[in-house]
Amino acid sequence: MATYTIELTDEEYTILSYYHDPEHWVSGLFVHRANVAVEEMFKEEIQDALKTGKTVPADRDAAILASVLPALKDKEIPAPPTIPGV
Repeated sequence: MATYTIELTDEEYTILSYYHDPEHWVSGLFVHRANVAVEEMFKEEIQDALKTGKTVPADRDAAILASVLPALKDKEIPAPPTIPGV
């Protein structure tokens, strides 16, 4: 398990606190993005297996841990969305 530390401005902390505990927002964001990434990567594993004839574990967690797909960090990442007025 990894631990990350982030810094929020006073304004960011205040607005996140208005709706919920900021830790809730941050952990929810990371968990949600990780779940989306698991689905994306599992689909890529299946597509790769169909092309190459390799076997993919039926269990998604096992497939992700056994993956040898190249890291997306080496590919271009789209720019984050902009927030009007910010």
